[in-house]
Amino acid sequence: MYPDATTFVLEVINFLVLLWLLHRFLYKPVQAVLDARVQADAKRSQAMADERKALEASAAELARESAALAARRDAAEQALQQAIQVERRQRLEALAKELESQRRKEQARIAEEGQRSQRQGEQALRARAAAFVAGYLQRLATPAVEDAVIALFLEDLAAQSDAARAALRYSCAEDGHVDLEVTTAFPAATDVRERVQQQLHALTGDAHVTVWRTDPALVAGICVQVPGHRLEASLRRGVEAFLAEAAE
Repeated sequence: MYPDATTFVLEVINFLVLLWLLHRFLYKPVQAVLDARVQADAKRSQAMADERKALEASAAELARESAALAARRDAAEQALQQAIQVERRQRLEALAKELESQRRKEQARIAEEGQRSQRQGEQALRARAAAFVAGYLQRLATPAVEDAVIALFLEDLAAQSDAARAALRYSCAEDGHVDLEVTTAFPAATDVRERVQQQLHALTGDAHVTVWRTDPALVAGICVQVPGHRLEASLRRGVEAFLAEAAE
């Protein structure tokens, strides 16, 4: 049995109606769903791409920050090492200066102690020498030695300058008529007294009264008290000079 034209036409119409129905009620919703999925996938892909770019940017930023941090850390370590070296050098220099100062102070102290010990030794030697000389002079003190000292004293008086003579005369004239006090360690002989009085009268320009005294403290010699002046030549002065030098 062969289909006729009407049947064929009807089947074609049915097929077209089916296509229209499919396109109308099935294709468009499915296409819309597919388009929506495609758009959603595209959005997700774009979001993932954006997120990947953001992550890559964050990773790059973190890398830069890490590099900057490492650079700062290295710079800080170098600065710390330099500061440590500078501080160490300064402390070593300060320690060296302090040690040098202590060494110099110790050398100065040792030198001072040596000088002090030397001075003490020299003073002790001078003291012993002075004591020996003083004792020896005292043992040598006799009337004969005193006469020799007085003779030297009279020679020195005779050799006085005009200025010294004028000063002595002025002192005696200013104080009026005064007694001249003459002291010896031993009682002076008559001829010695006469020579001393003559020399004093010639020196002072007036016949002053001379008062004679004895004082063993002179050891041997003579001491004349003139107003404002003291004229002395004695072994006592030599002993005192030795003792004073020993005490320095």
